[in-house]
Amino acid sequence: MRCFTLMAGLYVHIPFCKTRCAYCGFYSTTMFELSSNYVDAVCAELELRKDFFCNHRGVINTIYIGGGTPSVLTVSQLKKLTSAIWEYCRYVNNGVGEEGGIREFTVECNPEDVSTDFVAQLRAMGVNRISMGVRPLMTRNSTS
Repeated sequence: MRCFTLMAGLYVHIPFCKTRCAYCGFYSTTMFELSSNYVDAVCAELELRKDFFCNHRGVINTIYIGGGTPSVLTVSQLKKLTSAIWEYCRYVNNGVGEEGGIREFTVECNPEDVSTDFVAQLRAMGVNRISMGVRPLMTRNSTS
């Protein structure tokens, strides 16, 4: 009998957005005053569930922070979140550190939030991929 290790991805939903888009079906809110408590709750949840994948022979190889718009979090909130995610993944992946075991770490960003400094900070957090969505290119009142 062969024992297989399952490959898994970790998705963390960040529900905060600057505005609510009419076309978006994902849960989101503009109540930024909740963001610190939300990040704390996600970090606590990761700690509570760290044995889940270990008990199911899972190995996390992709991480995706989506939303909403994760790039609206402060840099310190993103650092806290990514640190908790790395700690969780090292535990789940049997001590495999950053880079080893994780093939892709993506953060969804609004193009307006991205700067050279922001990208450098994300990279320092271990992020190696950014996903940017394009919002409508024309407003309803635009004329062609």
